[in-house]
Amino acid sequence: EKVHLMWSQRPRNVLLLKKKGPSLIPQLNEVAEFLMKEEKMNVFVEPAVEREVPHLTAYTKYQEDKLEDFIDFVVCLGGDGLILHVSQLFKRAVPPILSFALGSLGFLTMFPFHSYREDIRRLIDGDVGISLRLRLHCQLFRKGQPLSGKSFSALNEVVIDRGSSPFLCNLQVYVDGNFCTTVQADGLILATPTGSTAYSLAAGGSMMHPNVPALLFTPLCPHSLSFRPVVFPDSVVIKIEVPQESRSMAWASFDGKQRQKLNRGDSIVVRMYEYPMATITQTDHTSDWFDSLGRCLNWNSRDVQKPFSSEDAATQDASQSVVYCGWNSRDVQKPFSSEDAATQDASQSVVYCGSPLGRNTRPLGRNTRPLGRNTRPLGRNTRPLGRNTSVNWNSRDVQKPFSSEDAATQDASQSVVYCGSPLGGNTRPLGGNTRPLGGNTRPLGGNTRPLGRKTRPFGRNRRPLGRNTSVNWNSRDVQKPFSSEDAATQDSASQDASQSAA
Repeated sequence: EKVHLMWSQRPRNVLLLKKKGPSLIPQLNEVAEFLMKEEKMNVFVEPAVEREVPHLTAYTKYQEDKLEDFIDFVVCLGGDGLILHVSQLFKRAVPPILSFALGSLGFLTMFPFHSYREDIRRLIDGDVGISLRLRLHCQLFRKGQPLSGKSFSALNEVVIDRGSSPFLCNLQVYVDGNFCTTVQADGLILATPTGSTAYSLAAGGSMMHPNVPALLFTPLCPHSLSFRPVVFPDSVVIKIEVPQESRSMAWASFDGKQRQKLNRGDSIVVRMYEYPMATITQTDHTSDWFDSLGRCLNWNSRDVQKPFSSEDAATQDASQSVVYCGWNSRDVQKPFSSEDAATQDASQSVVYCGSPLGRNTRPLGRNTRPLGRNTRPLGRNTRPLGRNTSVNWNSRDVQKPFSSEDAATQDASQSVVYCGSPLGGNTRPLGGNTRPLGGNTRPLGGNTRPLGRKTRPFGRNRRPLGRNTSVNWNSRDVQKPFSSEDAATQDSASQDASQSAA
């Protein structure tokens, strides 16, 4: 459903943003002059832009935390990074955003710059549609208490990763207060539908329409092949905690910025923000989204299959008529001549009655093919084909049951395999009920490879299959923690690495 923008009164104040650098100053001046002289708008810029363009007015430090109270809409000259910057700039409600494609990728910037006059006039008149994009709200906690000034919003994703540590992240995940799983991976991504085509997509997550109310949960290089991305409803509250026994600390970033350190025992609570971001659509949110997929990601882009020529099409139509209409279509079997029929009857009587002339000899008719050297004759136990033998569906001998001695031997054998307590390097002991190698046992031939030194035995941590092993989503043993001495050494190394990186 298309959502239309409606003003209660004509807008007066506009925030004009551009990407970093002096390359777009001419375009900035052109748009600012149009807004101020022709549309009689009050134009505000960021303080850093005011130093580059002194004749424009920047908002004050006091107004920075209350931009949503007096800014009516935002005009962006740049790329997708500038849209993410707007999300960080407005702490709560975000005014409508009109973005012109002057950046690199342009997944979220749908409007070409050459038509900015018409597009801005349509926005001022309220003749545009909007797409409400979900944002994430994140709060850091330490010792169970929220940290002051550590509340963030994100339009794309929140990423918790291992930073400069060489060890895996060890993160405990709680969904709506209930323990969900333990993440042992390079990190974890919690993404919005808008962010589903960003970092989450590169990590194997699914693409999601921006109007789907959902939250994506995507692991980064997990240490378990069964750990696949999942999708939660937008109503969930997810808590990510670094346990005290973790080998290393973790780091959190919000749309790739404002990187925060998570010590052992710290946690971060993520939920959907009640303040979405309203972006102006060029046509409608679905058409714009598919246009961005094809334009930026080359989604399903290939050359269209070439049609047949008129001659090939006629040939193909004739071929298809035979194929589709020709159910049970084959040449009718030619009848025997009287002489061949008599010969065939005599041959069949010999075959079915099983009384061959001589030891393996069947009388040869004039059109009968003789049996070669490699032909297997019909023996005494050969049955003629019956009524139900054309398919032989699931026809095999029923598996014989174990005797009591064999069953005990099998149970003992399984217990040895699952418990995995070999004697010596790779040797499994023979129990009292184990059958020795009998006379019919085939010895190891010349091409048989014996168990060598590199053969991996069943270890102590091999668990038998339980009731819930049909999926085993992210099921693996938890990584053992460091000792207190090793943990202190690792923390100091991580701190040195982060300082050198800074």
